[in-house]
Amino acid sequence: MPVFPLKVLVIMAKLYLRISIIMYLSSAVLFLQAFALTDPSDVAVLQDLYMSLKQPPQLVGWNLSGGDPCEEAWKGISCSGSSVIIIKLNGLELTGSLGGNLSDLLQLKQLDFSHNYIEGEVPMSLPPNATHIDLSCNNFKNTNLSLESMKYLEYLNLSHNSLSGPLGNTFTGFPNLKQMDLSHNKFTGNLPSTFESLTNLKSLFLQNNEFNGSVSVLVPLALHELDFRTNRFNARPGDLSLLPEPQMTDSEIAEFNYMFDLKERERRFRGRHSICPVLPIPRSEYERMWPEGMKFANAKEAIQFQIDRARAREIDAARAREIDAARARSRTGRSQGPSGNGFVCRR
Repeated sequence: MPVFPLKVLVIMAKLYLRISIIMYLSSAVLFLQAFALTDPSDVAVLQDLYMSLKQPPQLVGWNLSGGDPCEEAWKGISCSGSSVIIIKLNGLELTGSLGGNLSDLLQLKQLDFSHNYIEGEVPMSLPPNATHIDLSCNNFKNTNLSLESMKYLEYLNLSHNSLSGPLGNTFTGFPNLKQMDLSHNKFTGNLPSTFESLTNLKSLFLQNNEFNGSVSVLVPLALHELDFRTNRFNARPGDLSLLPEPQMTDSEIAEFNYMFDLKERERRFRGRHSICPVLPIPRSEYERMWPEGMKFANAKEAIQFQIDRARAREIDAARAREIDAARARSRTGRSQGPSGNGFVCRR
């Protein structure tokens, strides 16, 4: 049996200790990775998003180095197993942009960035399996909106932004879309023919844009709610015969009337000072405050009412301008009435 000098034995012992420590640390790292709750690819997407949003202090728990969003409960993040399934960051005064990696969140179901100050463009590729996307009330400024297909998407809200340009054939591959809000933007051009493929769409809001052309592309859609006011469509009351009369149950008609009445009541009370919509009041409060609300049997009647109301507003506005002009003339002494009060008799 060979005999090693003491110095050699000490060196060998130190080497063995170092190798043991390295192996132990490596095993510990592998162990922690194996039991981390969040998928590493999801973590990478959230860290990229955090950087794109300029690392705001409102996002408590978020960081750029390591971390476990599911285990550490990062603000606005909900998980199922190791996958991020909900990002809900509405109303946090966030700025920056959304980055370009959201489509890598393969298990995400809900994405809500509404009521912030986020800029840039709405990404072409959003989480492909999402069912709910709300980017309303921000500063997105796409000049040509383009979205890749999302076959599970049911709710899409892009309202109250600065999106502009024509829609093109954006909405292909959205077979389950039920509610879409594109209102209060700067969209132009005709409604795309791909709207006809949205066979499950029940609610469509297009008001306050610059769309033009015909609304006949909406004919195949059994819509329960439709608003296209304040655009440049060439639709006339007679065209409404082309629009669908959806088959609605009594409960659906009641709900439709409630939602329309609520919007009309809110318009009357808030005037034109609203930038973004507020949360709806409880139905019981609505019924107490406005029990005599308008009733419609279907969306076609509601649209006819909207057109008639718009025409009445134009007449009222013209009369108001005439009265203002007459009062202005009276102040110069050119049309003073007998009592000198400035009012002009209309004959």
